[in-house]
This record gives sequence, structure tokens and C-alpha cells, in this order.
Amino acid sequence: MKKKILILGCSGYVGQNLSFHFRNEFPNLTLWGVCRKSFFNSNFDKIKLCDLKEKKRLEKIVFDLNPNVIIYLVSVKKGSMQEILINNNLPLINLFQILMKIKKNSPQCIIVGSASEFGKNEKKNNEFNEQFIPISDYGIAKTLNYKLFKLFSLKKKLKLVYSRFYNFIGPNMPTKTFPRDCYEKLLLIKKKKSNYISFYNIKEYLDFIDIRDACLGIVQIIKKNIKNKVLNISYGKSVQLREIFKIMKTQMHLDKIKIKKIKNNSNPINSFSSNKYTKKLLNWKPKIKIEDSINDLRSSIK
Repeated sequence: MKKKILILGCSGYVGQNLSFHFRNEFPNLTLWGVCRKSFFNSNFDKIKLCDLKEKKRLEKIVFDLNPNVIIYLVSVKKGSMQEILINNNLPLINLFQILMKIKKNSPQCIIVGSASEFGKNEKKNNEFNEQFIPISDYGIAKTLNYKLFKLFSLKKKLKLVYSRFYNFIGPNMPTKTFPRDCYEKLLLIKKKKSNYISFYNIKEYLDFIDIRDACLGIVQIIKKNIKNKVLNISYGKSVQLREIFKIMKTQMHLDKIKIKKIKNNSNPINSFSSNKYTKKLLNWKPKIKIEDSINDLRSSIK
């Protein structure tokens, strides 16, 4: 069967990586992307410019392509609380209302969630845990998206999947992420442009999954035609940020480094995940070790 995939919010790190893996995994593929600003990526057959809060415009795109898979990647972290909620939640409400209008063969719709939904809940959260304690406006918005998913998944005609992503690591990571920020600071020391490195909460534990493993998890969701499930796309084991720093330092052949702690009144927020159910359901598991992810990150930024 020919795959027709529509990625909503396609211009970010996840969307561009998914486009590469989709192109490799689905040989007979039509791939469309939707975003607000123009960019070029040869993996897409078409990129449509659209503010996803504009329901009529989004509806036209969905009915023009008639996709059998839709990926919802919308992720807005900046702005006031009102702006963050509107930009993350309204497009999803629009999408669900559009899906309800499709009379037959409703597409599989994968909504991407976030570990930020759990916030201060530092338990090892599995796919069935709903003890949300978000601490950021973005975490609140993602939690509301989960609630919307649960509400609309009661509609039998819809084929919904909630795929909760944890922390990414790997090649070409965007700026303002801990692994890339750490590497760029160490690079300054390597070039003798700095003699110290600064951190906020280097004692935090986070679950990092390589972006390539995460994308293959989404591929398996599509291949197995999963519906009405909540999945954790995570490594299943957390690592302390200090350990990532140490691995990078060793790979870069740097010796003792002076560490300055930036004053921060907030306590470390640790993130722990269980993905046992997801691995069994998808016949999938992360394969790339943290050391290899870090090495590939370094190689991609040089």
C-alpha cells in the first residue's frame, strides 16, 4: 500500500530527522510537511505553509493529500502562558475536528508528547502513568494535549497514538540543548578561548534517546498500524548530566576543567522512564549507546 504521510510542524529537529527515515523505510512514499516558515528539505514532496491555528487552511491540506498517516509535532515553548497554550493546543483541537469529518478510512494520527508533562514527578514513569506535575507552561500545554488525546480516542472511528518523547541526543542537535551547549563550551576550552565551563544543574538525571532510535520507533508505530495506545519513546535508563560532560571531556582529550556553578534557586528536575511495554508492542528497542551519540554529535558540529 502506498504511504501518504503528513507531518505537521515539519521544520524542527524531529520533523527533519523523521523525513529522512521515512524516505528510507517507505519506498513508495508521498511525504508532505506543514510549517509556518519556508525551508528546503529534499525528502519532502511538498511543504505547505500554514498557521495550524487556521482550521480551514489545515482542513484543505488534509483533504487534498488524503494521508493515511499524520504526525503531530507542534512544539512551541516561547511566549506568554496564553500564547504557549494557544499555539500547542488549538492546532490539535483543529486536527481532531477535521479527522471527525473524514467519513471512512481515517488516517493513523501520531501525537508527539513530552517528558515535561511529568515535571516534578520523578518516579520511573511507564506508559500507563498519569501522575502529571508539570512545572512549565510548555509542560502544562503538553499535558492538555494528552488529555485531548484521551478524550478523542474514545471516538471509535479515530486511530490515535500518543507517543511521548524523552530527551534527544545525536547528530546536528539544535542549540540551547544541554549536550550541544556542553560540547560548544568544551570546544572553547579546547581552542584555549576559555578556561572554565559553567552549568546550572549538572546533577540532574535525564533519559536521553538518540534521535535515530526515536525515529525508528515512530517508523514501527506506522508499520504495525498501532492505534489507541500511549507509548514511551525513551532509552529506558537515565544518565546524570555530569556523566555526559565526563564522556565529552574524555573524547576530546581534555584534562582537569574548572567548573563554575551558575546560581539557580530551582532544584534539579530528574526524568526517569520505563519503555518495556513500548519495546514489546513495537518489537523495537534503542540500540545506540550514549557514547556513540555524543561522538556523532561532536562530529556533526565540527
